[in-house]
Amino acid sequence: MLFDYFSELNWLAVIAATIAYFVLGWIWFASFAFGKQYRAAIGQGEDTSPNPVAIGVNLVSWFVAAVALALIAEAIGADDWVDGLVLGLVAAVGFIGTNQVVGQFYEGRNAALMRISAPYTLLGYAIMGIILAVWQ
Repeated sequence: MLFDYFSELNWLAVIAATIAYFVLGWIWFASFAFGKQYRAAIGQGEDTSPNPVAIGVNLVSWFVAAVALALIAEAIGADDWVDGLVLGLVAAVGFIGTNQVVGQFYEGRNAALMRISAPYTLLGYAIMGIILAVWQ
């Protein structure tokens, strides 16, 4: 039954959600925003240029996330911006956030890095959720 939803997805909305999250990351992690703090938190210098392979992996990963979120949106019947916002925030907190918090406590992940990445994740999933719910 879940496979039936793949044929019902709006693939243009999935692509738009992917690009929106990707562009948000480009802005969020730019030097004029949180880029300097992010690079310091991961131990990189200011002059470090992005790895092209990592950028490609990032884009593919956001596509996979957008497909997963679109499947959930379709399955629950999310069809307005409020539904999309709630879906995006619930997915970000429920799946990504819990994983990151557990990782911080067990793996000693960098708290400064989480303070930069957590709002980005919340905002990114909220934007994707809205796009996927509204653009039927």
